[in-house]
Amino acid sequence: MRILQIAPPWFAVPPESYGGIEWVVALLADGLTDAGHEVTLVASGGSRTHARLHIVYETPPSEAIGDLALEVSHVIEGYLQADSIDLVHDHSGLVGPALGALAPVTVVH
Repeated sequence: MRILQIAPPWFAVPPESYGGIEWVVALLADGLTDAGHEVTLVASGGSRTHARLHIVYETPPSEAIGDLALEVSHVIEGYLQADSIDLVHDHSGLVGPALGALAPVTVVH
């Protein structure tokens, strides 16, 4: 299965300290990749994964948490990767599923 994981843009995956969601995304992306799935992880710079990594922001914009413009551009960039994806697992918050409703893929939030 081809899976797209979208992490929140605010911290690297896995995080160096804070970041419960980022730890969940890291474990899922690596576990699904290790299980033989084709996984693409959309995350910020500094991220490490067994999956194919697509970086939107070279430096995580953690000082701007809640900036809707940054979050929307991160999520849109993620969904632009979804042309040959079977499933999108979006962890970005409310913006992602709202935009994902417009995508021709199955979105899990």
